[in-house]
Amino acid sequence: MQNKGKKIGVSAALAALLALALAGCAFGPKSSKDSGGMSAGGTSVQSPADQSVSAVSGSSAAGSTSTSASEAVSSASGNGSDVLVPEPVSASSADSGSAVYRTNTEVRVRTAPSTDSEIYKSLPANTVVEVAGEEDGWYQIRIDGGIYYIREDLITKTDGSPQTAAASGNGKTVVIDPGHQAQADQSKEPVGPGSSQMKAKVTGGATGKTTGLKEYELNLQISLKLQSILTERGYNVVMTRTSNDVNLSNSERAGIANDANAAAFIRVHANGSENSGVSGAMTICQTSANPYNGELYSDSHALASDVLDGIAASAQCTKQSVWETDTMSGINWCKVPATIVEVGYLSNAEEEQKLATDDYQQKIAEGIANGVDQFLSA
Repeated sequence: MQNKGKKIGVSAALAALLALALAGCAFGPKSSKDSGGMSAGGTSVQSPADQSVSAVSGSSAAGSTSTSASEAVSSASGNGSDVLVPEPVSASSADSGSAVYRTNTEVRVRTAPSTDSEIYKSLPANTVVEVAGEEDGWYQIRIDGGIYYIREDLITKTDGSPQTAAASGNGKTVVIDPGHQAQADQSKEPVGPGSSQMKAKVTGGATGKTTGLKEYELNLQISLKLQSILTERGYNVVMTRTSNDVNLSNSERAGIANDANAAAFIRVHANGSENSGVSGAMTICQTSANPYNGELYSDSHALASDVLDGIAASAQCTKQSVWETDTMSGINWCKVPATIVEVGYLSNAEEEQKLATDDYQQKIAEGIANGVDQFLSA
């Protein structure tokens, strides 16, 4: 009888505990899942897939509070209730299946999809951004409650894993501009910021007399090879164009380099002369007295010199000189070190035939890349 009584007492205790547990489920605080996404105090709780990741501040969208999947639950002393404490949204809290984009380099955010539009702010490399849509080669991104724009080639979709600038190479950005385009645009633009002097936006370029090779085609062929080499060497490479069927003015091309905060802006061209005997490579930069960006002269001249040395050594071509001039719109609009690379003369039959071959183009591209290496390692 004594043992039986002990069993009954234990059963009663278990029943009492079960009743208390059921009462807690019926009347105690609900979890965010049970309450349809409402936590204590009425704060909305989102799943990682629903979270909006801010590009700059890391805060949630205005008017709501987002929490990460691993919410910290603390017991508030004094009232005995459980309070959900949301953790700040970070880049790594984004669900790996959602669209996460990061800036490839330091970039300028624009108020409209154009390099002529106002700069809203700059974002450092490896900043997580929320993409809202696409428009004319630009991504629409959400920042500070508004919609702004970044060029598509300046941000990359990732898997959401943490990254650093070193993860994509040395963190330095090179912008390559294959000069000219299939259709010239003879409408005018200022030769530099605020200038009253006007110049054609972009011309069609030269044409080889022996092979019929178009300069705009050659420029793109060499530029694509250069892109591949620099990418393999760990640079972040931005192309102003990857097709001949574009319409980009010289100031717009410079704007792309400016928006990318390029460590070097390489503008690939080919030369021409009335003297068919002239051959070799040359480079171009501004003068120290340039009224638009004379402060960049030292860096641009060093870049031009290093690239010219690289081409001459790699292609074993005639080495001309660095031409200093303030007549080039695509340099005058730059806010980064820039050079125009004249890879050879399409007016020289022998050099033209070389330039038409993949092997010689590869040597030119490797020479330019070697010059970039030299400049950026200084």
